[in-house]
Amino acid sequence: MKLCYPLSLIIMLIIFSQRLPADSHPVRNIILNGNESFSDQQILALMQTQVGRNFDEELLRQDFDRITAFYYESGFQFARIDEKKLFIRKFSEGVYLRIYIDEGKIGKITVVGNSHTQDRVIIRELLFQVGSIYIQEDELESERILRRKPYLGSAEIRAERDAETMLVSIVVEVTDLWTFIPAFDLSSLNKNNADILVSLSDTNLFGSGDSARLRYQIIREDGEKPRTLITTRYTGARLFDSHWEFDGLY
Repeated sequence: MKLCYPLSLIIMLIIFSQRLPADSHPVRNIILNGNESFSDQQILALMQTQVGRNFDEELLRQDFDRITAFYYESGFQFARIDEKKLFIRKFSEGVYLRIYIDEGKIGKITVVGNSHTQDRVIIRELLFQVGSIYIQEDELESERILRRKPYLGSAEIRAERDAETMLVSIVVEVTDLWTFIPAFDLSSLNKNNADILVSLSDTNLFGSGDSARLRYQIIREDGEKPRTLITTRYTGARLFDSHWEFDGLY
């Protein structure tokens, strides 16, 4: 039995076979995980791989480069695509993708060089904590904050990725300053007058970052009994580890 097909139908079949290869797999769904700092829409807008388009692994790798470059330009120095969590599944109806973005989570903060100041006092001044995402601008600003503290002479922050945990490890290197300052003043001394002033002050009391001052003064004037003036002052830099400051004078 001989079958005959119109020439136009044969041409259409040839064109269709050229446009849709036998191994064509359209992308059906793209799921993003780990992108806490940027929305799905912002990340997907960077990608050539889109729902409805044919899946191309080479284009997907280029998309990964675009995503990491976007994060680097935004200050996320340790952002990466976690290849171990990459999910690619091809089914008869298409391809399903799950992409995990590691933005650079901080796993450990270590303080070195502080012989007097407590670790927690230095860590609480940082703009990042364990579990937060590392951003380079936060590092630079944290260094400026620490250098302005009267009890620290220098501050340098270094960050690197831990090869075992793949989390970011932070090292904060500081130098303590001598903050205990005694003072003695004998302003006038003669037969009738003798003013004495003794003061003790510390801008880093017991390494807590708080400051305290004790001032003892004896005032003698002609024809009057000596007067004694005792003044104490305490300043709490962080009230209950908050950003509130307490300043008391007695």
